[in-house]
Amino acid sequence: MRMFITRASLFLIIFSLIPTLYADPVTLPSGVKNLKGTVHQGGEDWAKAKLAMAIESNFIDEIELSDYQGKIEASINTIKVIYSVAKRVDIYADFGVASGLEYTATIRGSNVTFKRSDEFTWGAGIAVLLYEDPSGLAINTDLKYRAVQTGDYDSVVVDGTSYTRSQLTAEQDADFEQWQMALGLSYKFNSLTPYAGIKFVGGDYSASTTAGGKTYELGSTDMDSRAGAFAGVSIVPTDRLAIDLQGRFTDEDAVSASLTFMF
Repeated sequence: MRMFITRASLFLIIFSLIPTLYADPVTLPSGVKNLKGTVHQGGEDWAKAKLAMAIESNFIDEIELSDYQGKIEASINTIKVIYSVAKRVDIYADFGVASGLEYTATIRGSNVTFKRSDEFTWGAGIAVLLYEDPSGLAINTDLKYRAVQTGDYDSVVVDGTSYTRSQLTAEQDADFEQWQMALGLSYKFNSLTPYAGIKFVGGDYSASTTAGGKTYELGSTDMDSRAGAFAGVSIVPTDRLAIDLQGRFTDEDAVSASLTFMF
């Protein structure tokens, strides 16, 4: 009993001290949530595999960029396919739509906002349960990559003047890439699994077009910080269904929610 209280208290202290998160939501391995499904590949325990599918919504209010006094906001909605092996490793890929994606920056002394059209986005990654204690304490890691298809703009706003797509000239280009590595702790309390951790993030963002006879270019730039943190909770109302809620703060103000079903 004393050991349980000590470990639970340690987790709650770490959870309360973590202040920041950047980039894509962190994926918690399905083995941590103890989701049960149909084993479609037998053999040894290390080879037993299950399939799951998730729907995820990520609402990014602001990502601060390292140059141009820039920031990004977007809403990214995806469907994720998960291949879970030996209750420890989740290999996944997702695809969906990035909506309301905007880059705002100071370029040539002007305040410029690039408003992108809805674009196809895809990602891939691997989430691994590194260690699990009988009491429910676990250590997890998540590695992933995200890209938004290079595309067009709905409009560009320069110092309050809006230029529609037909008014933009020359090449119109915009890139969005993110990659991250996360390490976290989780603790299972019956059907609830709170979790938190740290992450290291990189990105590559750029945008350029000509509006009103002037060319505005947001050169290739990265996030303002390479390190951050995350915190969330997973709720498992049945042994095949999980609901995840995750919040991110400070340099990126964002929240995400996902629904995962294990077949």
